[in-house]
Amino acid sequence: MDRVRIGVIGVGNIARNYHLPPVHALPNAELVAVADLDESLRLRAQKQFGFRDVYTDYRRILDRDDIHAIMLLTRVNTRTEIIPAALEAGKHVFTQKPFALTNEDAEFLAQAARRTGNRLACSFMHRYFSHTQGARRILQEGKIGRLEMVRHRNCIGSRYDNAVRLWGGVLDIGTHGIDVIRYLTEQHVVKVQAMMDPYLTNANLPIDPTINRPNETVAIMNFEMSGGTLVTFEMHWTQRGGAGAYYAEHYGDGGSMFIKHPIAPATLVYTQGHKGDWIQPGLEQHPKGHLHHKIFIDDILNNTCESATPEDAVATVKIINAAYEAAQTGKTITVG
Repeated sequence: MDRVRIGVIGVGNIARNYHLPPVHALPNAELVAVADLDESLRLRAQKQFGFRDVYTDYRRILDRDDIHAIMLLTRVNTRTEIIPAALEAGKHVFTQKPFALTNEDAEFLAQAARRTGNRLACSFMHRYFSHTQGARRILQEGKIGRLEMVRHRNCIGSRYDNAVRLWGGVLDIGTHGIDVIRYLTEQHVVKVQAMMDPYLTNANLPIDPTINRPNETVAIMNFEMSGGTLVTFEMHWTQRGGAGAYYAEHYGDGGSMFIKHPIAPATLVYTQGHKGDWIQPGLEQHPKGHLHHKIFIDDILNNTCESATPEDAVATVKIINAAYEAAQTGKTITVG
């Protein structure tokens, strides 16, 4: 096989504006069929990306022998039905984040991938940004020494009703930050502390029956990492101004590294020693989403495993749920 033929399930805003354009541009991938319950979205995607076949029922895609992979770009509550069905149908699966709502569902999906032997990659887009890739090289090369402390922020200017629709800010954008923390440190989260706005004194937010908890818009989390690094992770869903959507500080015993930091002179910089000058490494530049999706296609064609794994996705879900438990109980939670 020298070309991966793809069926897409769900063509909302993130699909049309982020995922599908770079896949459409890849010479070794072909967007063949699309399924969505919304006719206007189906027809819009067909016109924009040249899908030959459009369906209401996603099962029509799974039944086709000429489709090798599925891009599942629907909401999280569809995962446990569609992902196992696609894997059992012999398809490789690329799924949007978050991976699952519960730890049990996440393990169920990972087990389906192991059982079938087909690829299951979760879309942690932030790990594929050029500055994240450059930061990983800096840390791997020991430019700032042994990593002691990390501060990571994910903040956007959205609305509370969107947090309700997506079942909480930590579950949505927090997923990105947690994956990047694990990806850059190359360590596991072993303990979690957290504070979130629904559990503050005098907070009175309603319980969402789907997830059996309130929906948060502000969160501060502390992680103990398996290699001894301490991490503070901040999430603000309804930020009115200030810093950008994502920045991070990394402090080692031999220097510091800043990613997209408001006081830094460039997107990615590091310094060595106590009073060293900022060093700006060269970064490979790619069109938006190119590397992210190219790696998934290359994994299928070359039998490699460079995409985020199901185990990465399960770990992220477990950390998020540990943070919810920590915020609710006020306890430090050990991540199993």
